[in-house]
Amino acid sequence: MEDINVFNIVNDIDYDFIEKNSDKILSDYLYINNDYPLYKYNKELWFENPLFDRDYAFYMQTLIPICNLLTYYRLKEDDRLIEKALILFYTWYEENYMTNYYKKNNGLTIALRLMVVCDLFTIVKKIDLCVLEDSFENVMLSHCAILENDKNYKQNSTIGLEQDIALFVSSIVLYQYYGNSNFLNLKLFVKHRIINQLNFLIYEDGSFSEHSVEQAYRINLRLIDFYLFIEEYGESEELCKIIKSKSDNLLIFIYAMLEPDGYLPNIGLGSYTKINIDKLIKINHSLSEHLKYICTNGIEGKKLLYQNVYFPSSNYFISVNQNEINDNFMKLTIYSHFNPYIEKHYDLLAFTFYHKNLPLFVDCGNYKNKERLYYDNMTSLYGHNSICVDKHDYLIDKTFMNKSGITNITIDNHITLLSEVSCLYEGILLRRNFLFIKNYYLIIIDEFDSIENHQYEIIFNINQKLSIKNNELEYAGYLDEKKYFSIKNLYCTEICTTTFFNGNKKDFKGFLSYNGKDIEPTNTVIYKIKCSNGLNISLITLNPTIHVSYQILNDQINFKMGDDVYSIIRNKFYRYLEKNGKIFHDEKTNNKALLNSINDFYRRKK
Repeated sequence: MEDINVFNIVNDIDYDFIEKNSDKILSDYLYINNDYPLYKYNKELWFENPLFDRDYAFYMQTLIPICNLLTYYRLKEDDRLIEKALILFYTWYEENYMTNYYKKNNGLTIALRLMVVCDLFTIVKKIDLCVLEDSFENVMLSHCAILENDKNYKQNSTIGLEQDIALFVSSIVLYQYYGNSNFLNLKLFVKHRIINQLNFLIYEDGSFSEHSVEQAYRINLRLIDFYLFIEEYGESEELCKIIKSKSDNLLIFIYAMLEPDGYLPNIGLGSYTKINIDKLIKINHSLSEHLKYICTNGIEGKKLLYQNVYFPSSNYFISVNQNEINDNFMKLTIYSHFNPYIEKHYDLLAFTFYHKNLPLFVDCGNYKNKERLYYDNMTSLYGHNSICVDKHDYLIDKTFMNKSGITNITIDNHITLLSEVSCLYEGILLRRNFLFIKNYYLIIIDEFDSIENHQYEIIFNINQKLSIKNNELEYAGYLDEKKYFSIKNLYCTEICTTTFFNGNKKDFKGFLSYNGKDIEPTNTVIYKIKCSNGLNISLITLNPTIHVSYQILNDQINFKMGDDVYSIIRNKFYRYLEKNGKIFHDEKTNNKALLNSINDFYRRKK
C-alpha cells in the first residue's frame, strides 16, 4: 500500500522557538504560534477560551498544536512528537468529538481540522504505530459528511475552497486505507466545486476577488501544496492544469502588490505580511527570479521589470517610477475593489504610496482585538486614504455591485493619469483622478457632484515613523530631520479647512495596525470641504526641483511643470490627458454598469 503524505496547513511555523522550548512542548505545554504564550495543557482548553481571544479558540479547535508537532516531526523525526500528538488527539476526541461539541464549529474550522487529522493518521500509518483506527475513521467520515452537505458549504469564498480541498484530500486518504469506492465519487463531486470556486476567486487577469492581499498569498500557498499533492498521487490531470493556471495568475497579482521590502501591504482584511519565498516558488514560475530579487534585497534573482500593472477585473492599479529598487524608488497602489459579499473595509477610491524605503501613505490595517471603536474607525473610510461624505461610510450592498471603479487610465513612460468613480452614495457622484508625474509629484484631483450640499473629507494616513510639520494647509513629513514629502491643498472651489490626528482616543482616529493585534498611533490629515459641486486638488511633492502652476477651465485643468503643460480634459464619463497639446492614448473600462450609473446620476440631476 502506497504511503500518503498530506501537506501541512501551517506555512509560517517558528522552528527556532520550538527548538528553544522543545522540552516544554514535549511535556505538558501547547504551542500555537508566537503571538500566544505556551499554555499548560488541561482538557478544558478544548472548549474554553482562557484568553477571550477568538483567534486562539479557532486555533485550538483546528488542532493547530497537533499540526505544529507534526511539522516539527518532519524536521526531527522524533517519535515523541507523534506520541504527544496522539495524546492530544485522543483527549480532543473524548472531550469534543464524543460530546458532539465539534458540531458547533464553522465550516472552515471543520475543514482545517480534517486536514490535521488526515495528516496525523497518514504519519502514524507510515511509521506503523498502533492506534485506535476507529477514532480516526469516525472523525474523518463525520467531518466529510458535514463538509459535503450543501447547507454547510460556503460558495464563492476561500472558506468554501478550504472545505473542498479538505474533502478531496480526505477522500484520497480514506480510499487508500479503507478501499471504499464511494470516496471516488466524492472526489469527483468535489472536483467540480473546486473548479467553480477557483473561477470565482481568481479572475482571468490574476487578481483576487476577496478583499485581502494577505489572503491571496495564503490561498496561493495552499493551491501550490494542493497541486503538488494531487500531482504526486496521479489525481485528475484536468484539475492539476486548472490549479496550476490559477496559481500562476494569482502569483502575478501577489508580485505586483509586493512592497520593495518583501512585505505585502495590510490592505483589506489582511496584515502586513512577510512572504515565504521558498514556499511561494515551489513550482517554478516566470516571476520566480524577480520575487527572489525583492525578497533578498537584490542579492539573488533578477531586477524588477514592470512599471505599470492594471487589474481591470478588481480595479487595482500599480505604478512604479523605475525598475531599480533604491532610495528614489516610488510605488503608487490604487485600489477600488468592491465585493459586497465579503467586504468589511470601506476603502473605495483609496491608495497607498511607497518611497525612500518607507510606506509613506498607508492603509490603517485590520485590527481584530476587542476594542470595537478602534476597529470601526480603522475599517471605515477614516482608516484609508479616501473620501468620506457627511461623516458616514457608504452602504455595502450587493445591489451596488459594479457601481464604482476605474473608468480609464492613461500610461506613458514618466506619467500616469487614472480616473475612478464611486456612485455608492445616494445622489452623489465622486470622481478621483491621480496624476502621477514620476520622480516629482503625485497630484490628486477630487471632483464632487451632488444635488444638495454635503461635507466632503479627504483623508490621508501617513506613516507613524514620520514627524509632521504643519504650515496652514500644507503638511510635511520628516524622518531624522530629513524631509520625505509635503502635501498641500493646491486648489479648492470652496473654503477648505484641515484637521490633524495622531492617536486621538476621543475620536479614535490616527491609529493603525500592521499585525492585526496591536495598534499604534499614526498621522492622519483630513481636508474638509462643503459644497454641492466642487473640485479639490491635493499636491504631494516628492522632489521639488520643478515648480507647478495650474489653471482651471470649465472642461479642462492645466498643470505647467517646467517647459511642459499637462492638461486633463473632462467629459461625462472619462478624463483624458494631453501633453503640450498632444493627447495620449488611454485604456477604458468595459464595466457597462458603472457607465450606466454615471449616466443615471446626470439624468436624475437634470
